[in-house]
Amino acid sequence: MNKELFLGNLKRLLLDIAMKDQGLSLQQVCYYMETIYQQEDEFTYLFDEMDKYNFQMFFMPDETDGYTQGKILIQLFSKEQNDFLPADHHYEIEFQEESRPIGYCQCSPKDEGFNSLHDCCGENCDWYAPQLMVTRVELKAAPSFYGTQKELWALEENWAEYIETEKEVQRLEELQAIDEQIASLEERKKQLLS
Repeated sequence: MNKELFLGNLKRLLLDIAMKDQGLSLQQVCYYMETIYQQEDEFTYLFDEMDKYNFQMFFMPDETDGYTQGKILIQLFSKEQNDFLPADHHYEIEFQEESRPIGYCQCSPKDEGFNSLHDCCGENCDWYAPQLMVTRVELKAAPSFYGTQKELWALEENWAEYIETEKEVQRLEELQAIDEQIASLEERKKQLLS
């Protein structure tokens, strides 16, 4: 039942992102949505979750310097009346591309099926297929500090000494590495001069 609602909301969200030029193009939205429709059986577990929970979706732009096209974060909430407690898990749908290195494109306008818009026949040429990576992220623990802020400040003072000691260790290690490099370069200089 929620499958149609989920797909409709996803489609609207992605189109909105594309129309506002916030990470996906209209062409990419088409390609990714068609991949979902084509591979619908791969998403049945997700559709089942949509029947058990209320959900919200958010688009998160790519943070991998171009390795993805961004992702959708799907937060799940209890369906109990007036209960907006989050579930102990959520889903992420990452928009990726799968390389299909079939062969360098040598298509010409004379070829059968040539598409002048794409300057290719779309067969037997290298291309990138839209790929969706669906991940279930499960909350295992959410510990927080016991005590007062004042107690945390006192503990922070203990760390100050540790941090200073660690800085000194790193400084001495760097000096030792420099001395070793100087010795190595002086030895190499002697070899070149003799």
